[in-house]
Amino acid sequence: MSKIGTALCLTYLLAILVCLGFALTAHGDPKGQFVFAQIPIALQGSLAAGLGFGPALARLSWPEAYLYLAGPTFVLLYAFGWLLTLVRKRLSTRR
Repeated sequence: MSKIGTALCLTYLLAILVCLGFALTAHGDPKGQFVFAQIPIALQGSLAAGLGFGPALARLSWPEAYLYLAGPTFVLLYAFGWLLTLVRKRLSTRR
């Protein structure tokens, strides 16, 4: 288990929860709700739109968008943390 990967995933989860908390407490301000709900998945959505998935994303509900965009982000963050852990171990054994 990668502690760095887990820390990266927990940090991203915390950012999602904070943004969704702000979106839910926008008290009827639809623009505020929209902005805070999209912040955690904005970069992934832009990448997907750039790859030609824009029309498919437009039909998704918020829970579906989070599932399809944030889900793979957790996998990539964990994999990146695991890779960093592996590199760190290999560098420490060479010394």
